[in-house]
Amino acid sequence: MLSLEQHFSYAEAALADAVAAPLSARKARLVAALIDALIDRCFDAGRTGAEDILAFRTKLLDSSPALASVVALAAARPDGPQLRLDVESLRPGVYAGLSEAQYMVSLYNGSTIPRLFVLFPDGTRQNAPDLLAGALDALRKR
Repeated sequence: MLSLEQHFSYAEAALADAVAAPLSARKARLVAALIDALIDRCFDAGRTGAEDILAFRTKLLDSSPALASVVALAAARPDGPQLRLDVESLRPGVYAGLSEAQYMVSLYNGSTIPRLFVLFPDGTRQNAPDLLAGALDALRKR
């Protein structure tokens, strides 16, 4: 059986793969599923016998909106958050942080580039790699 640190390392490696392929919904879904499973591993590693897993998950998700969003994404409910490719309009100061390929795409697409977002039921959206990284960071700091 893997140690808790090995589970974290595996999730971090999957996150690095998702960041390296920023338009891959498949890789982002894998990270979301691994984070959800990692919550259970954290419970198993710190079990005191006084708390049940549902209470542990509820307390953890209440403490981190990013973690709650990723768990909802991993649940894949039709009325929950969804991964969507969408375009992002670029502000002039952002160009320096783009790769050459992203810059060229933005030139041909009217200063927009495709990005993978988590679309929430209320219509808001968040950059998927940023949300996943924030959730994994929150779980590590629990």
